Amino acid sequence: MVKREENNSHISYIGTKGIPAKYGGAETGVEEISSRLLKKEYNLTVFGAHEGKRIKRGFYEGIETIDFPSLKFKGLDFLLRRFLSTIFATIRKDSKILHYYGSDAGLYFFLPKLFRKRIIITLDGFEWERESYSWLEKMFLKTILRVSVKFANHVITDSRFFQKWLKDRYDISSSYVPYAANFNIETDDTVLEEHKLKRREYFIFIGRLVEEKGVDILIKAFSKISTKKNLVIVGDNPYNDDYVDYLKSIASKNVIFLGAIYGKEYEELLKGAYCYVSASKIEGTSPSLVQAMAYGIPSLVSDIPTNIEVLGGTGLTFKNENIKDLSANLVKILNNGILAKNLGEKCSKRAFQNYSWDAVVEKLDKIYMLL
Repeated sequence: MVKREENNSHISYIGTKGIPAKYGGAETGVEEISSRLLKKEYNLTVFGAHEGKRIKRGFYEGIETIDFPSLKFKGLDFLLRRFLSTIFATIRKDSKILHYYGSDAGLYFFLPKLFRKRIIITLDGFEWERESYSWLEKMFLKTILRVSVKFANHVITDSRFFQKWLKDRYDISSSYVPYAANFNIETDDTVLEEHKLKRREYFIFIGRLVEEKGVDILIKAFSKISTKKNLVIVGDNPYNDDYVDYLKSIASKNVIFLGAIYGKEYEELLKGAYCYVSASKIEGTSPSLVQAMAYGIPSLVSDIPTNIEVLGGTGLTFKNENIKDLSANLVKILNNGILAKNLGEKCSKRAFQNYSWDAVVEKLDKIYMLL
């Protein structure tokens, strides 16, 4: 194998809000991946965002970070940051590979292509179907996807369902590289105590509070059941305060909003849950679902194809966007502790066999070395 020093193996990650992860699954993935690649002697730069007014350069656990000022308007924020990140990554003499996250990456390819850089794009599903986008943004994303997959040197998908869709629709071959999970099952009740929660006495949802996550559906379904258990919602939406306020306005007293939480605190909250639940309308491989499975937390999720793929028959599903069916399944798992325990054990076994960060990094290492 070619030594990485000789192979000029500098990787730039573009399209997320950076590390440490404080936004979503892609950020968590980049943090987990880059920390492991660093041990393989890669040179890495992660481009992201921060709340300041100037470009912020530094290092996070040995990984170079370049963060641009974040804008309030989501569309412009992502477009501008990805464009600036592309310029910075392209003009570096030691830069070899630009690894983009998001279907709009094709917008920026002209510059790195001109400088003969290698381009990888990671796609996590049907991004243009997100309800938070306007019809114009959806049309744009669907159109630019064709450019992105055509001109990238390598395409990665995080689900086999979307991988097949790309092949059928555009005859594009891609590598399947899912999000993965950590398997540290040691627990610390300090975090639960800080939030006045008791182990196995709450359901949990983790994700961005955007319309396509179906959090309103989840809250409405939960309000229809009789239980002393809480519904804990971990997540936020820095781009749409109105939607977050709406969710809080329809929530009952036993729904607890904790905001965006990451790292050890997020893990401990997940470990202490009775059941992980999500009413998401679209997903790739859901990072929070995979992590819940790894911790042996039984899962109840919408029956969209990617969720069914991840669960592999080890959890419960309900009809997508069907409040009544979700309520019925909440009652089902609530009233059957043995079922919950058995599902949790099956989930854990499946996650261990299929969703390892080390396995993900080995796949990426082979892809990078071939470019």
